[in-house]
Parts: sequence; structure tokens; C-alpha cells
Amino acid sequence: MLHKLRQKTEYQKRKIAVVTSILVTGVIFVFWISSTIHSFSALDAEPGEVAVVSESPFNMVKENIASVYESMTKEVVKVKQQILKEE
Repeated sequence: MLHKLRQKTEYQKRKIAVVTSILVTGVIFVFWISSTIHSFSALDAEPGEVAVVSESPFNMVKENIASVYESMTKEVVKVKQQILKEE
């Protein structure tokens, strides 16, 4: 893999580096937002109450990814059906 990357032009290497950086930053951002929401829900509890947090940030991220995957799958099925109707 590294051998193939070394053979690419400088422009392609920079493009790969930028895309990889954006993806890694996006993943970190999603985990940060999830944990921040999780922390704020614990802080919103009344002073005498025990904060009940039902889900961990990882479970929330997992559910969000599953939801996105499900909706994308439904859209792909709709597009396939439309294409088949046109033929």
C-alpha cells in the first residue's frame, strides 16, 4: 500500500492527506459531540437528584450510524425502484 502511495503524484498525495485528515477530524468531532451531550445531560439534573444517563456516548454514536445506514439503504432501494420503473 505504501509503495503504491509513493508512486502517486504530489497532487494526489496531498489530496489523500487532506481527505484522510478531514475524515479523522470528523470521527473525533462526532465522539466529542456525543460525550459533550452526555456530560451536559448529567449536569442538567437538579442538585438533589441523581443524574440518570441511559446511554454511553459510544452507544449513541452506534445508534446514529445505524440510523444513517438504514435511511441510506431505504433511499438506495427507492432509487433502484425508480430506475427499474423507467426501463
